[in-house]
Amino acid sequence: MNADDLHEVLNRATETLTTELKSWIDPAADEDIEKIAIACMTLRNQDGGVVIFGYNDDGSPCTAPDVDVRKAYEPDVLQGLVSKYAHSPLEIEIHFVERKGHEYPVVVVPAGDAHQ
Repeated sequence: MNADDLHEVLNRATETLTTELKSWIDPAADEDIEKIAIACMTLRNQDGGVVIFGYNDDGSPCTAPDVDVRKAYEPDVLQGLVSKYAHSPLEIEIHFVERKGHEYPVVVVPAGDAHQ
């Protein structure tokens, strides 16, 4: 996905088979690690898609957190979480997309074999 595609995804944020919306969750908390891993595995099995953090289920942005979003959603950490639970290699892309003065992490998940 290019920058324009990523901005369009944020502007039209809607839960679909290829888009997961997640509030500001903590990638260091066990219950949230599970949410991240499950969302990525599900998308891989649905021909790929995106996970957008910082959005409510209704497609509206959540209140921005009082943390450094780039540090909290560090790409190597998120990749490590997903890799730990994937039965076969799954390389995700993490982008930080700005909208109305706030950055939102967007994880791009490639399509995979539905049996992985």
